[in-house]
Amino acid sequence: MNTLKRVIEPLKHMKKHAFFYAISSIYFGIMWPIYALLVSESIRGIETKDLFHFKIYVMALWAYIVGNYLTNYLIRTQRRIATRTFQKFMYSSNMEIYLKADNNQIETLGTGQASSIIQKGASSRQTILFDSLLGNGIIIIASIAIAFVIIIIKLWWIVFGIVLIVFIIMMTIARLGNQRMKLLRRERRDIVIKIDRNFIRVIMSKFEILQNSRAAKEIKKIKDFSDQLMGRDRKESKWFIVASDIPRALLDIIKWVLLVWYGFQIFWWTWSIAQFTLIWMLMNQMTWVLFNANDLMLSYYDQITFLQKLRNTFDGIIRLKWYEKGKKFILSDGEITMNNVCFNYGEKNVLQNFSLKIEGGKKTAFVGESWSGKTTLLKLISGYVHPDKWNITIDGQMLQDISLKDYYKHIGYLTQDPNVFDGTVRDNLLYGTTTQPTKKQIDEAIKLSRCEFIYAFKDGVETQIGEKWIRLSGGQKQRLAIAKLFLKNPKIIFLDEPTSSLDSFSEEDISLAFGNLFKGRTVIVVAHRLQTVKQANMIHVLNKIGKIVESWTHDELLKNKWIYYKMIELQSGF
Repeated sequence: MNTLKRVIEPLKHMKKHAFFYAISSIYFGIMWPIYALLVSESIRGIETKDLFHFKIYVMALWAYIVGNYLTNYLIRTQRRIATRTFQKFMYSSNMEIYLKADNNQIETLGTGQASSIIQKGASSRQTILFDSLLGNGIIIIASIAIAFVIIIIKLWWIVFGIVLIVFIIMMTIARLGNQRMKLLRRERRDIVIKIDRNFIRVIMSKFEILQNSRAAKEIKKIKDFSDQLMGRDRKESKWFIVASDIPRALLDIIKWVLLVWYGFQIFWWTWSIAQFTLIWMLMNQMTWVLFNANDLMLSYYDQITFLQKLRNTFDGIIRLKWYEKGKKFILSDGEITMNNVCFNYGEKNVLQNFSLKIEGGKKTAFVGESWSGKTTLLKLISGYVHPDKWNITIDGQMLQDISLKDYYKHIGYLTQDPNVFDGTVRDNLLYGTTTQPTKKQIDEAIKLSRCEFIYAFKDGVETQIGEKWIRLSGGQKQRLAIAKLFLKNPKIIFLDEPTSSLDSFSEEDISLAFGNLFKGRTVIVVAHRLQTVKQANMIHVLNKIGKIVESWTHDELLKNKWIYYKMIELQSGF
C-alpha cells in the first residue's frame, strides 16, 4: 500500500487531468456492457413483437454507435493531452532533482546511469498510473461492475453467482501464473541486458577481435546468451498456459455449457433469445477482461522495477543547498586558497589535508599520475563537488557561503570533450551568455578562438550542427567551446585535459586560441600533454596519493630533473 501511495503521489500536481482520465476510463468501461444490453433489448422487442420496444432500443443502439465514435475522438484526444502533460511534469521534475542533486552522489552514481534511471523511471510511472491504474484498471473494474449489475437485474441470481465464482477462479489461476512469470521476466530482462552489452562491446572492439582471432568465441558467447534466453522463454510459455490458457479454456467450457443449457431452455420456451444474447455478450466481455487483467498485472510487474530504481536513487538524494542560497560573490583578482581540504570517492581517499594558494590573474597547472586527484581539484574549486572538510576561499570568500549560481557567472569550465548541442552554431555560441552579443562581438570571438572554419560552412553561424547535420572534429568542437568562453567572458577558467585527444595541428590552433583567452584571467589547467602547461606561471606536480611533490615554472622544473623532467622525456616531440 505504501508503494502504491508513492506511485500516485505526483497526481496531486495534476488533479484535473487525473480526474478526467479516471472518469473517461469509467465511460469506456461501461460502454460495452451497455451495448450488450441494448442489443439484447432490441432482440426482445422482436421476440415479443413489440414494435414500440424494438424502435426505442434500435434508435438507442444507433445513438450509442454514433455517439460512441464522436465521444471517443474527443475523449482520446484529451487523454493523450493528459498523459503528455504528466510526462512533461515527470521529466521536468526529475530532471530538476538531478540537476540540483548533490554532485558527490551523482559522481558516484555516474551520469549515464542517472540519465537512464530518470528516463525509464518517468516513463514507467506514466505507464503504471495512466495506462494501468487510471486506464485499463478502472476500465476493467467499471466493465465488471456494470456487467454484474445487469446480470443481477436482468437474469437470475444463480447466474450471477455462477459467473462471479467462475470469474474469481479464473483471476486466481491467472494471478498464480503471473507471479511466476514476473520472476522469469526479470531473469529474461537481465539476459537481454547482457546480450545488448555484448553486442555493443563486439561492435566497438571489432579490430581487436580480428587481431586476436576471437570472432568465433564472441559469436559463441552471443549464442550461449540466446540459448539462456530461449530457456527462459520455454519456462515463461509454460506458465503463460497457467496464467492465460487455462482460465480461457475454463471460460470456453462455461460458455459451451451456457450455450447448450440456454439452447434447450429456448427450445422449451422457458428462456428467450434476448437473455441468451445478453449473457453470451457479457461472457465475451469477461474474456476481454481476463486478458486485459493479465496484461495489466504483467505490465505493472515490468514497470514497477524501473520506478523503484528511480525512487531508491533520487528520493533521498541531498540537494545542492548552496546553489541558489548564499551570499553574492564579489570578484576581485581570482585568488584561490585551499586549507586542509579532504575529499573521498566512497572509500577511496583522493585528497587528505590538501593546502594550496593560487594567485589571481595567473596561469596555474596541475600535472602528474592518473588518479592523483587533478580533475577532482578542478571540481572542488569550481564548486561542482564539495569536500568532506570545507576550507576553500575565492577572493577571500568561503565557497560554501556564497551562491554557486552567482559564482558560476564568473567561471568557465572546459573539458577535453566539450558539449556541442543540436542546433545552430549561433545557438551553441550563445549558450553561456545572459545578454545578446553584437555581430561584431561574435566575429571577434570567432577570430580570437581560431574558429574561422565556421565561415566555410554554407550558412555560417546559422549552420545546423549535431547528429544529423554538420559533424565537427575534436579540434573544431574545442575551438567552438573557447569561442563560447570569449562571449561569456569569465574571469576564472578551468581547463581539464583540453588537448589530450587532439592531433598536433589542432593542438597548435588550440594553443594559439588559449593564448588569446588567458590574458588577464585566472587559469587553472590539468593536463597530461605538457605542451599546454609550458607557459604556466606555476606548475604543480602531484603524486599518486594526491600530494604536491614539485612546484615551479617549466624551466625551473626541468633543472631539477625529477618527476616533471621524466614526464617531458617520455613525451616525444618536445
